Amino acid sequence: MIIEYEISIDDIMDFNSYHYSNSPSLRRTILINRWVFPLLLGLCLIVVIESLDLHGLALGLPWLIWLIFTIFWVVFLGPRYMLGQMKKQIVKMYAEGKRGSYLRKHRLSITPEAVLDSTDYGDSKTYWKSVEKILSADRHLFIYTSATAAHIIPKRAFPDESKYREFIEISKRYHEISVA
Repeated sequence: MIIEYEISIDDIMDFNSYHYSNSPSLRRTILINRWVFPLLLGLCLIVVIESLDLHGLALGLPWLIWLIFTIFWVVFLGPRYMLGQMKKQIVKMYAEGKRGSYLRKHRLSITPEAVLDSTDYGDSKTYWKSVEKILSADRHLFIYTSATAAHIIPKRAFPDESKYREFIEISKRYHEISVA
């Protein structure tokens, strides 16, 4: 089965977002990062209150502000900030290197032996036995070649849902046969 598609920065963002959301180690890191900033801010607040020897009613206001900020950071701002930072880093990384090597038109075919990916920059061959896993998301199929890298196949590369599902089933079957 052969498909043709073009990879965009948005496809790479979707892959990284999916990977970050589904990787246990990255989820732990994200959770820690969500709480580190508010906790450090709380510690600074404690130091300021103690060093200025503040007591009384005025003491409740800084803690209320801290609590409101912490809730907004953990629930809304932290995740958006991290996704924004990730996008900046990805765009920066692709601007530094040879963007054309990946952000190009791909001609990908699957055979019982391997995944063959061809661009006008070159060809790659990934044997099914070296594929780590195959996962599908809302708009993409990811054929992981390592813990953090994958063939990113957009759903838009297929004429309809049934062809997309068929491609996934065949890929999974080839992979299962190779590791059996």
